Amino acid sequence: WRARRRRRGFEEMVASEKVAAALRGAQETSDQKGRVEAFCKAIDVAVEPGTSTVYEDCAEIIHQVLSPEVSQWVSRDALHHLGSSLVKVEKGVRQKIAEQ
Repeated sequence: WRARRRRRGFEEMVASEKVAAALRGAQETSDQKGRVEAFCKAIDVAVEPGTSTVYEDCAEIIHQVLSPEVSQWVSRDALHHLGSSLVKVEKGVRQKIAEQ
């Protein structure tokens, strides 16, 4: 049990690090297509099955996507991808994200 618990904690940390890395990529990219792709990659990592940091990761993605530095076109495409990806998320978590 302990080994599984430690392993699970490691996987949670890695998932959040992957999301953070994808978000950094979105910030470092200047073209709109690259930013959309980076945000979509972060969303895909955040909603992977078995990830327990889905809410926190999605909240951070939403925060960054809606920042004034992101164009409305990029925001629209990223939020559309997020909306279509939420079917992979447990209903209770999906509702919390929707209330965000």
